[in-house]
Amino acid sequence: MALTDQQLLDLHNKAGHLLKHKLSKLKIPGRVFPSGRLPTLRDIYENPESLNVPTIPPNLQLDFVFANYNDFAAANFLARKNDQDIKVCMATWPWQISQTQSFSSWHKEIRFNVLLAHIVLSTPNARKFLAEKLIVFLEQFVGAWLETAMHIEYDGKEKRDYWIARLWRTSQYDLVHWGKQARGRMGAAVKALEECVPPQKYATDDFWSVARQMPQEEYQKHGSAWAMQFIIYKEKKEKVVAKELQNEHAQDQFSKGNFSGFSNLSIDETVPNYLSEELFNRPLVKALLVDVRNMQVQVPEKFAGWMDPQKAIELIQDKMEGLEDVTEQIKNMSFLKA
Repeated sequence: MALTDQQLLDLHNKAGHLLKHKLSKLKIPGRVFPSGRLPTLRDIYENPESLNVPTIPPNLQLDFVFANYNDFAAANFLARKNDQDIKVCMATWPWQISQTQSFSSWHKEIRFNVLLAHIVLSTPNARKFLAEKLIVFLEQFVGAWLETAMHIEYDGKEKRDYWIARLWRTSQYDLVHWGKQARGRMGAAVKALEECVPPQKYATDDFWSVARQMPQEEYQKHGSAWAMQFIIYKEKKEKVVAKELQNEHAQDQFSKGNFSGFSNLSIDETVPNYLSEELFNRPLVKALLVDVRNMQVQVPEKFAGWMDPQKAIELIQDKMEGLEDVTEQIKNMSFLKA
């Protein structure tokens, strides 16, 4: 039996409510989408293809996130090593649902981990203390972050998926996390490295555009040094970055406030032509309409970071015994020239 006008309106209103709810809880930033903003209901109804993110695997696109929202909520919107569907784990990172589990250059702790990993891997006196499995863990992590920074589209051969599924999820290692005060000290130490890298002559947003124009062999050879250069520069511009994040958040909030993309409908109005039973059976719309359930939040997992947070700060400050060559090592790296 065909749906009545009232049932169509009810589904439309439910879709609008669920879109607002799911986006607000998932906290996916608008920058992830090709448009640079959060999707509206009009986008979902009329142009779902525009919401496909080229850097994310086809089976982890927005329809997967909407349909499996309850599983993300049960994990408190974090990727887990245990007791979680691997696809939910895999989707958490590229969608930037958590600021501590992503490959985004916008997230401070992620930037610090990339910088720290590169310094440790590039400093002989530090590298010699690393287990071989940890070396692979760090090398692949830096590579995965670089792929994201360079906006390399998904083709099934990326380091990102390999690192999440085969290295992070199955190993004893986790990223380093700092408390608020320690994060401030880490930031100050990173800023002090500015003298070791060449002056930046282009805007932060243009950095990777310049990098993409470099020969592939240069990227393969020096890409991780460019990552460090970028991170130090971005930390120097912390206030600008914070303002950009604030503006982005305001834009995302505006998008959420205008989530429907349609004028409000009442039961007294004629049902628009775009509302139909066929519409509500389209994959993305159907995924959006999956009900939100009250989920029991799983007990948080606790895994030690691959380096002690305080030792990480001391390493950046060049104070760890036997590692006095860190600063000199950085000065000898090949950085991206303007």
